[in-house]
Amino acid sequence: MNNKIKYTCTHCLRDYKEKFNYDRHIGFCEFSHKSVKERENEFDTFEKTPSLSELFSFVKELVVRIDKLEKENAQLKHMSVVSKRKLGFAEWLNYHNKPCVTFTKWLSEVPYHIYLNDIFNNDLISGILSSLQHKNSECGYPIHAFVEKQNCFYIYDEIMDTNNDKKIQWILIQGNDFDKWLNYISQSFLIEFKKWCDENKNEIDNNETMKEIYFSNFQKVLGNSKLSVDVRNQRIRQQLFQKIKQSFGRDGV
Repeated sequence: MNNKIKYTCTHCLRDYKEKFNYDRHIGFCEFSHKSVKERENEFDTFEKTPSLSELFSFVKELVVRIDKLEKENAQLKHMSVVSKRKLGFAEWLNYHNKPCVTFTKWLSEVPYHIYLNDIFNNDLISGILSSLQHKNSECGYPIHAFVEKQNCFYIYDEIMDTNNDKKIQWILIQGNDFDKWLNYISQSFLIEFKKWCDENKNEIDNNETMKEIYFSNFQKVLGNSKLSVDVRNQRIRQQLFQKIKQSFGRDGV
């Protein structure tokens, strides 16, 4: 039977084998468990300045506590990262990030007419990149990329599972599959350009300057003739990845 005396703090219930360590702890713990009002009253009624010995004990206890908290915080962060990596990229997104709109629906609702000027002022790549970064704060962003998975994208969309049932989840999309969506966006810009032409038909037909603008914009909407569609899409994927990538280990992904 162990009859050795234990010194227990009545505030945090921590046990101490040595009275020296208990005495060093109790003053700080008693003070830290008081309400803000009680602390203020105690400061107001101090009859004497704490001795150097008392201050030194308080500081040592505070250092021990801070060190412990920092270690616990580091452990929690490490556990969070390990947990994410065990789950995998798509699995972690399915658990933590659920937009209220699928990628397909979101892409069909992007206001491409807003980004048409990006093409007129720059090029088709610029317009497609701008449209792919369109965000609806209420619904979330149904496309994601991780630093650790270079040039790969995850989209939140409807799929058919092994039982031929429809379900919505995050899925990995690469290369040619993503290019289909980029081609869809470029076609959407052609539709918006046709609307722009219809709205400005009189000026295009009767104003030489406007006619030149029309030809210039038309070439830009069609894409740079010096680039093949494959090369253009590759550049878009690379630039989009750089713009939206996040670290898998970062909080709040």
